[in-house]
Amino acid sequence: MLWYSLILGQQPGNTQMTPYQNHATGKYRRLADLTETERHRLLAAERRRILITILSSSSSPIQMETLAKKIAERETSTTTVDESIVDRMMVSLHHTHLPMMANMGIIGSNPETNQIEFDDPTNR
Repeated sequence: MLWYSLILGQQPGNTQMTPYQNHATGKYRRLADLTETERHRLLAAERRRILITILSSSSSPIQMETLAKKIAERETSTTTVDESIVDRMMVSLHHTHLPMMANMGIIGSNPETNQIEFDDPTNR
């Protein structure tokens, strides 16, 4: 349940909450400061839980296509996925999951480089 501890902003054995930065505004938002409704909405989709796990384990921004491929691999439990599946995953992320998470202030993206990140200032 790594994603659950990330949403609460806690590392194992650490009760201090970790702030995350919304790159659009440059402001930090603590994931634990999300309302209960926001947390439920965020974690309602398995795809977003996988996305949170992947982004939180990365120390640098991830290309959208790479992120889509990693999520598709986890959802299908395979190491190789068809390009059409990755394309559909990218559409799903672009139109549904990433905008919702960006609006909550959880992730940042760079449209010029097509990179997504879950910014944890403690990893700097």
